Amino acid sequence: MKIGEMGVSITPATAFVDEEVRIRVTGASPGGRVRVSAWTMDDSSRRWESWAEFVARADGTIDLAEDASVAGSYRGVDEMGLFWSLELNPGDAGQHDQYLKKELTPAEITIEASAAGVRRIARARLERHFVAPGTAIRAVEEDGLPGLLFIPARDGLTPGGDSAGRLPTVITVGGSGGGLDWEIAAALAAHGFAAFALPYFGFEPLPASLNSIPLEYFERAIAWLGRQPEVDAGRLAIHGTSRGGELALLLASRIPLLRAVAGIVPGNVVWQGTGKAPDDAGAAARDRNGHRSSWTYRGEPLPFVPYRMSWFRVWTAARLIAFRKPVRFVNLHRDSFKQKEIVERAKIEVEKIQAPILLVSAGADLIWPSEPMAQAIEERLAARKFGYEVKHVRNPGAGHALRLPHTPATTLVSKIPTFGFRFAFGGTPEATARARILAWRETVEFLRRHLS
Repeated sequence: MKIGEMGVSITPATAFVDEEVRIRVTGASPGGRVRVSAWTMDDSSRRWESWAEFVARADGTIDLAEDASVAGSYRGVDEMGLFWSLELNPGDAGQHDQYLKKELTPAEITIEASAAGVRRIARARLERHFVAPGTAIRAVEEDGLPGLLFIPARDGLTPGGDSAGRLPTVITVGGSGGGLDWEIAAALAAHGFAAFALPYFGFEPLPASLNSIPLEYFERAIAWLGRQPEVDAGRLAIHGTSRGGELALLLASRIPLLRAVAGIVPGNVVWQGTGKAPDDAGAAARDRNGHRSSWTYRGEPLPFVPYRMSWFRVWTAARLIAFRKPVRFVNLHRDSFKQKEIVERAKIEVEKIQAPILLVSAGADLIWPSEPMAQAIEERLAARKFGYEVKHVRNPGAGHALRLPHTPATTLVSKIPTFGFRFAFGGTPEATARARILAWRETVEFLRRHLS
């Protein structure tokens, strides 16, 4: 770099997705305004962008960990502000408008700095890994179980392998989006856990919808894990998000092998199944209105809360047609909770869980009332004098989409391609970004505490 030219540095230049990085600008005019921007391409070849404006110090430097953004995608001091505030380029918005990793490959983020009246742009690039180097990945295609098993590199950072080298292991299950949601499992492997990303619908050869899913499928998954040489079957945990949080609590209440349970924006009851049931579900599995449970066990549907759709359809139509507003599914869940006797029968018997429980809720959740449901779980356990740790991490102002930290938190509204309407996650990008950091830190610490 020549004298008087701006430069950008990123430390480290290669980092894991949940790591903080240091961004510094040098060579700016003292007291001058400098625009620092970031952009990246996702796995669907869509561009995400963010920017912030700073006032250079007397020595011509800017440090994003210490200096406040005075304009742009975020304001104030935030070392990772350019990352969570990345927004999808409007021209690239299509059927899917969330930032989701499809490939196991690293992502590249370009950081640029420019000053008014200066043509030259300073530039640096960061390689962000979603799978830690050295992680072994095993595709599972046996016993009717698809999925990915992530085995961490043996570098002395594991939370406690036994004398045979077997590792504490976490099963991760996603929510109502279905498919193979592998990001959490890969991230846990970077912290020394073996982790099994287990799909349960919306992924071949599994059912297409979250409807009448047999719990025996998960029993087979646990049995399969116990046969893997890297897995310590005595230190198994489950991590579930949204409907996966409902599932995690439900499984732990019935399978005593699980040593820890993490429910992220979880439900406290069994909810109605969605979409078409498998062909072998049988007519007897329907209630009198033709609804089915999301889950079955030993051929019988579990008691569930059906959705009260009549008023929700009217209310939704008004928002969509008259006001062009996104759908708030939280209202459907709140209204369905008014079925008191049905709700009581459908409550998950969390007091039967023989393991510590972590609950993470979002105070501005517009998908479903995750904070009141997590609170109800906490109160039920206290009333029954639950003998294990229960920790409820609340996040005021945060929305439903509590994914990995330092990833774009700007998608407050998404689309359902099959129906053609938009729905709201809730919260603000700032609060959701903070909640993601807190939720992840609490999750890793909780699993270390109870599986090591």
